[in-house]
Amino acid sequence: MPSVEALYKAHADAVLAKLRRLGIEGPVLEDLLQDVFVIALRRQARIPQNNDGARRWLLDAARKLAANFHRLYRHKYEGFRPDAIEAAVAEPEDPEGHLALCNLVRTALRKLACRDVELLRRHAIDGESLTALAVWLGITKSGAHVRLEQAKERLRVQITRLEQVVELRGDENPVDTGAASFEQQ
Repeated sequence: MPSVEALYKAHADAVLAKLRRLGIEGPVLEDLLQDVFVIALRRQARIPQNNDGARRWLLDAARKLAANFHRLYRHKYEGFRPDAIEAAVAEPEDPEGHLALCNLVRTALRKLACRDVELLRRHAIDGESLTALAVWLGITKSGAHVRLEQAKERLRVQITRLEQVVELRGDENPVDTGAASFEQQ
C-alpha cells in the first residue's frame, strides 16, 4: 500500500493541473489539493496499489471535490450587513405609480379563471413548491409546472391588454369591466 506522502510526491502536480482545468483558482486551489490528499489519507485502504490506478483515484477525487466546490459556491448568499435594514426603502419611490400597478394586476387577476388565480396565489404568495401544487392539482410535477407557466402567460396577456386600454384612454387607472370577471380562457 503506497503511503500518502509517496502519492503526494508522485501525483500532486497532476491533481493540481486537474483542479485548474476544472476551474479552481486562487487560494482555494491549494486548499482543494490538500483536501484530495486528506481524503486519500482517510481512505488509504481503497486506493489501488498500482501507480496508474492510484493516479486515476486521486484525479477522480479531485473532480468530485471541484464539483462540490462549484455547487456550494453557487448557493452562497450575500454576507450580513447590519445597515441593510436602515438602507431599505420602506415605501415605493412612486406611490401613485405603485398604486396604479397594483390596480392593474388586481384587475387582470379578476379577468382570469379562478383556478389560475388560485394557482398563481399559492405559488407566488404562499410559496408552495411545484410538488405541492401537483398534489393539489392531482397531476405530475411537470404537469403542474406547465399549468403554472400557462397561468402566468394568461396573466401577462391580460396585463398587456389592460395596459393598451390605459394607453388608449390616456389615464392611469385600468378599466374594470366587472361582468367579464372570472371568464374562462
